[in-house]
Amino acid sequence: MADPERLPWPEPVWQGAELRGEVLAADPFGNLLTSIRGSHLPPGPLLVEGGGQRVRLVRTYGEAEPGELVALLGSSGRLELSVRQGSAAARLGAARGFPVAVHLPGGEPFPAPARAC
Repeated sequence: MADPERLPWPEPVWQGAELRGEVLAADPFGNLLTSIRGSHLPPGPLLVEGGGQRVRLVRTYGEAEPGELVALLGSSGRLELSVRQGSAAARLGAARGFPVAVHLPGGEPFPAPARAC
């Protein structure tokens, strides 16, 4: 039997003031792991949307209210959508391929990436 072939993960796409990515998988808790890595994001304030719904960006789960939908950089270094004490997958009806976008405030364009994603 041949060795399995490793397929590449989808990469996010820069479009002016928006970085578009997608959900790669949901973990057993319903957290949504995205194709957007922390290394893709510039420092400073950012606006996050999951399926067109605004999502507050936090640093830790402790900053979220119980039941609140938030975005944060997870232990994998990727942007995750999560519901504190709940399931983002269930709340958003999301699965692999669900759209996620990050915007800079004021519609400013994203800075050019220093290297390919």
